[in-house]
Amino acid sequence: MTAPLNFYQSTTLIATSGQPTRQELYQIADDGYQVVINLAMHDSENALADEGSIVASLGMHYINIPVPFDEPEVDHLQEFIGFMEVLKDKKVWVHCA
Repeated sequence: MTAPLNFYQSTTLIATSGQPTRQELYQIADDGYQVVINLAMHDSENALADEGSIVASLGMHYINIPVPFDEPEVDHLQEFIGFMEVLKDKKVWVHCA
């Protein structure tokens, strides 16, 4: 499988990318990721309407922090930092659109 759009392995526990496809979510689970954090809006052009269900069915936890690309706020960052602190020992995939 090719990596999702704009894939970047930040640390051994954190990877980031653009919106993964359904098939890429299966690969993310196979690669041992435990949590998927989606920073995209629900109505993003390539959003998967059932992403949370797919992720959960693969045994991973799903978190959505919808951040408007053109108007991110400090609250979005603080929420993200809070989750990352709690998840610091988990393998986390973070993506946007």
